[in-house]
Amino acid sequence: MKSTHLLNLVLGLALLLIFAPAGQTLSEPRIPEQLKALGVPLTSSGIGDWQGECVDCPHWFQNLTDRSFQFDSQGWLHVAYGGDHLYRAWHDGTTWQIETVDPAPGVGGYASLALDSADRPHVGYHDQVNGDLKYAVYDGMTWQIETVDSMGSRYGHGYVSLTLDGSDLPHVSYYQAGELAYAWYDGAEWQIETLPVEGAGEYSSLALDGADNAHVSFEANGTLGYAYARREGTAWQWQVEAVDQQDVVGRYSSLALDGADRPHISYYDGTQGRLKYAWHDGEGWQVEAVPVGTVGRVGRYTALALDQFDRPHISFYDESAGDLIYASYDGADWQVQTVPAGSEGDVGRYTALALDGGGQPHIGYYDASNRDLRYVRLMPSLTSTKGRQVYVPLVRRGE
Repeated sequence: MKSTHLLNLVLGLALLLIFAPAGQTLSEPRIPEQLKALGVPLTSSGIGDWQGECVDCPHWFQNLTDRSFQFDSQGWLHVAYGGDHLYRAWHDGTTWQIETVDPAPGVGGYASLALDSADRPHVGYHDQVNGDLKYAVYDGMTWQIETVDSMGSRYGHGYVSLTLDGSDLPHVSYYQAGELAYAWYDGAEWQIETLPVEGAGEYSSLALDGADNAHVSFEANGTLGYAYARREGTAWQWQVEAVDQQDVVGRYSSLALDGADRPHISYYDGTQGRLKYAWHDGEGWQVEAVPVGTVGRVGRYTALALDQFDRPHISFYDESAGDLIYASYDGADWQVQTVPAGSEGDVGRYTALALDGGGQPHIGYYDASNRDLRYVRLMPSLTSTKGRQVYVPLVRRGE
């Protein structure tokens, strides 16, 4: 009886949607208030319209990383950023909430965010005044802040990339005065070591696989490098290799692991001024230039994410035009579009990308003309049935 009632209800709702009044446009969808109330992270089954909003405006900041935006288990977005201080912003379903995490001056650059199994934020970041690598974690009541590594130089520690292992313990790759360094917390104290690479350490991006082995992409003397390590006791056994040595490449690298724990990397070709993408197919590295359709200084500030089909999505900056660009691979071709970013000025630096449960992109970026931290997402599309509009259900990530 209950199942029959439910079936009739579903069929009734479907008929109401299919025979909804015509006249609506795709660019201005009429979305019921109860659907809007489901939350900011929205998904759709097709290509929709970009919708942007302010997160913290105006607010000067610097060096947002590819790991600065994260979804929690409920599907709400969190972002870490800074430069004058360290901040965290999160969406509560109605609006953006903002707090100062570390009020010390000159901190928060290269903020890299991860959420643990209890949705508590962990942030690795740079202290430009003292040249320190710092770490902040919210313990459920207050923020705990500590210095992980100190060099006593304002250029000591940058290009921070943080992630958590299966025990919610932090791991960080970062630049340490000309070397690529790796720090991890073993449950009692921080352990730090440098990788066996000369002249490396900039533009690092870190991921841990299902066995908590470390994968790091980085730039080394104009080469895109990749390092892999298994932990043996208290030390890591590193294997380092060059991925791409053609021209001056490797800056702004962003790394993600697919379902088989194989690495994928987006990065910038400084010689040709273009975006490149590399992935390991199990036998060797495959490298290609992403056909973005424009020439000259296109591909900085990359952020890479893989969807449920392990297909790449990349946000990046077109310096020549001052635009935010989004590229995705559909299984046959690259689809590239300029994202309407809410300003006619210089937008798109410091991109951070996260995908929701439907594989739709959510991008954070810097509006340099207005000094704003902004956010844009791909809204659900509407499909058409003989001129009538049909609503596609909206859900939070994971639902």
